[in-house]
Amino acid sequence: MQNPNIIKELHQAFSKTPKDGVIDLDQFLVNRDSLSILRLEDFYKGVKSVIPPYRQSNFFILFAKEAKGKRSIGHYTFPIENNSLVIIPKYVIHAAMYASKPTGYFISFNPDFFLQQSFPYKLLNTRRILKPSLRPYMTLRKDQAEKITWIFENIIEECNSGFEGKKQMIALKILELLILCDQFFTEKAERECILEYCETLEKLNELIETNFLQHRDVHFYAGALHSHPNYLNHIVKKATGLTAKQIITNRLMIEAKYLLASTGLSIKEIAYKLGFEDPNYFHSFFKKEENTTPANYRSQLT
Repeated sequence: MQNPNIIKELHQAFSKTPKDGVIDLDQFLVNRDSLSILRLEDFYKGVKSVIPPYRQSNFFILFAKEAKGKRSIGHYTFPIENNSLVIIPKYVIHAAMYASKPTGYFISFNPDFFLQQSFPYKLLNTRRILKPSLRPYMTLRKDQAEKITWIFENIIEECNSGFEGKKQMIALKILELLILCDQFFTEKAERECILEYCETLEKLNELIETNFLQHRDVHFYAGALHSHPNYLNHIVKKATGLTAKQIITNRLMIEAKYLLASTGLSIKEIAYKLGFEDPNYFHSFFKKEENTTPANYRSQLT
C-alpha cells in the first residue's frame, strides 16, 4: 500500500541534474500503483526550493496550509499561498518554486488502489476535479481548510494503524476527500459564474499541444475549431480566467523552461527550436513573461 521510502524516492528523483529532462516519477517510485501520503514539512526538509518539471501516472492532491511561492501545472501558472488546494491530474507536467518551506499535505494515488478494494472506477472518473481541463487550484476559506485538514489527518492515522480493513477505510477517506474537493471547486465556479470544464477547452488544449511551435495565432485555433476568435476567447476566459492567447503563450513558456532545465542546448539554440527567428526576441519574450532572463532562470536550477 503506502511506500515507506516515498520521501527518499522523491528526493532522489528531484535531485536529478537538468540534463535528465522532465522527470518521470514512475521511474523512481517503487509502489506507484498504490498510495502515498506525506506531510509537506517532512518532504521539504531535504529538497531545494525549486522543484523541476515532472510528471507521473498517479493523481496528486496537495494542500498547503502555510506556503509562499509559485507553481505551474500544464498551461497554468499561479501563486501558492496559505490554504492553497491544488489538484494535479495524471501525466500533466508540473513544477514549483517556494520562497519558504511549506507545511501541509501531499497525497498520490492510482485508480488501481481503488480497484483492488473492489471500488468501481466510475467513482473516480466522474470526479470533475480530476479532469485535465479544470483550473487546478483555489484558496480555501478557513472552514474549508479545517475540513480538508481533518480528512488528511484521518488518512495518515489509518495508514499508521494495524486495522485489518484499513485499505478500504483509506479508500473511503480518499473518496470523501475527492467529493469534498469537487464540492469546493463547484461552489467556487458557481460563485464566480464560470464553467470550469468544457469540451471546447479540451479540444483547444489538444490542438495547442501538437501545434504550438508552429502556430501561435488564435485565428489558427479558432479556425480549426470552426469558431470565431472572439467567441473562442470568451469561452476559454469563462472557463479558465485566461485568454486563448495566454494559454498558447503559457504552453510555449512551459516548453522554454523544460528546454532550459533539461538540455544542454544554448539559449540561441533553444530560441530557434521554439520557432523564434531572432534569439533576442526570445530573450525579450521570456523576460516579459517570467520577469527574469532565460540565463538567470537556468542558473536558478543548478
